[in-house]
Amino acid sequence: MIKNMHKESGFEAIPRNTRKPGLLLRAGLGIGSLLTVAACENEAEQISSANRTEVINYSVNAITRTVDFWDHKYGDIGLDRNTIPNLTLEFDDDTSSALCDIFTPDEEGEIFFCNVDGEMVLNPTAIYRLIEKIGLDPENPTHLSAVTDVIAGHEFTHFLQKLRGDDQKVDVLTLELQADCAAGAQLAETGFAVNASIEELARSRELYEGIMLSLGDPRSDGKRTHGSPEERLGQFTIGYDTGIGSCFSVVLGR
Repeated sequence: MIKNMHKESGFEAIPRNTRKPGLLLRAGLGIGSLLTVAACENEAEQISSANRTEVINYSVNAITRTVDFWDHKYGDIGLDRNTIPNLTLEFDDDTSSALCDIFTPDEEGEIFFCNVDGEMVLNPTAIYRLIEKIGLDPENPTHLSAVTDVIAGHEFTHFLQKLRGDDQKVDVLTLELQADCAAGAQLAETGFAVNASIEELARSRELYEGIMLSLGDPRSDGKRTHGSPEERLGQFTIGYDTGIGSCFSVVLGR
């Protein structure tokens, strides 16, 4: 399917001379291992330009926080920080791998990391509709921030799995649950304001856990590539409570 999406030319969030390894922004976004959103079944109308810009800004901020989190942790999972390549982000998949695009025939599924070309796709319309689908308000800054945080942490883990060669060693469901665990470990450190109160910390965690439950695949036919609601929440909680080491040593509970 040929898509004719408008691209935000020259979109730049981080000055080139300050970029850390693992982040290269350009107008667009694409990634081969689907988050879960194939769940959005019907092609919806495009969101407004203002909403699109807002989702892009929150997505970039979330990815930036994720890269910052990992900046001194690559060694913890056996990677050399100095060899981490740039991660290319696209906000639609017109320029992403044709092979990966086969698996996302409409823009509603465009939240993925493409193992073929190493690009991450975060389509603003897909994210906006996903937030609506799980019962949150995409125009509520707290909800938008929380969902983009979860997406960024999960999808960046697929990038790391490719660098480690994990994508060639274990099944897709295991990779997806490991990404949920890693997202939890990250958000336990970055998913709230520095001066957050105990009550605010509890509310943040409750929101993240609700998102993970909503993203789970309830099917029991053996065809799912993502965890059930209970599995996804369970892996997220393991990461949140015990840290990144638990996520990459083994995928617990499997």
